[in-house]
Amino acid sequence: MVIQFSGDQIHLQVDNIEDDITWKSAMPFEGSISDEYKLAVNIDYFDRVLKDIIEDNVICKLSDPADAMILHGLGVEKETLLLMPIRLQKEVEHEEE
Repeated sequence: MVIQFSGDQIHLQVDNIEDDITWKSAMPFEGSISDEYKLAVNIDYFDRVLKDIIEDNVICKLSDPADAMILHGLGVEKETLLLMPIRLQKEVEHEEE
């Protein structure tokens, strides 16, 4: 799964290469991200983490793209879960010569 932070939106994209299916979604988020960047996380791990959070609202803290994502239910910081993302390089457009 690829997570892209852009402005006040989080864009999610999941690709199933075997079945040639792509799922995309976007949602608003509250926070401050000074730079637009993409992260990749294992969708199975992400699913397991979210299933362990019983609250409707999830807090996700990410201080640096090289650090683990800290996730917990809103108001329930004692049950903190970690997920290690991978920062993806920005796509570089190549000019034809």
